[in-house]
Formats: sequence, C-alpha cells, structure tokens
Amino acid sequence: MKNIKDLRPNGFDLQSLDEELASMTLIRALPAQEYSSFTLSLLLKDKLDKAAVHQAFVTEDIHCCRRAVDIPNTSSTFYTTSKVPKTSKSQVTCSWCNKLGHEKAQYNRKDRDRK
Repeated sequence: MKNIKDLRPNGFDLQSLDEELASMTLIRALPAQEYSSFTLSLLLKDKLDKAAVHQAFVTEDIHCCRRAVDIPNTSSTFYTTSKVPKTSKSQVTCSWCNKLGHEKAQYNRKDRDRK
C-alpha cells in the first residue's frame, strides 16, 4: 500500500479520484469502432482531468457536426445506386390465398371471390 500511495501525485484526494473516474467513464462509454482514434488521442494526453476531457468532447462534437454538414447526403445516393436483391416468385406468399408464387396484388381470383 505504501508503494501505491507513493505513486499518487501530491494533493490527490477523493475528489480528484472521482473526477478521474468520471473522465475514464466518459472515454470508455464511447463506441469503440467509431471513436477509436479520438479515444487514443485522449489517452495519450499528459493531463487527463475532467475539464480537459470535457473540452475534448465538445471539440470533437463540433468537428463531427461540421463534417456532417460538409459531406453530402450519401444515404440517398447509396439507395439509388445500390441494387436491392429481389425475392424470387417462389418465396412470395399471397396474403389472400396463402399460396406461394404470387402476391395479392397480382391475384385476379380475389376480385371474382368478392363478387
């Protein structure tokens, strides 16, 4: 215990520990895949106090918002250029007669049955 206590910086108290734990909790709560470089840059800082981590989060949020505005909407581009696989007719089940191979919209017997 003496060696552990000797490794603490001067003036390190319970409030300092709480702030350090809060900072580490914020960092660990980030999704690993999306924020791996951001997390690494935080962990490489010399001073990892709550204020520095909070400021880094605010700065990263501002950068993410700017990138989102600068990048055109790729979801609509992806949707129009990507091919969606069609289901084969043998996999389609009619909701009117429960048979495979056609859809209710294509089923002419439905109209005759109603009449």
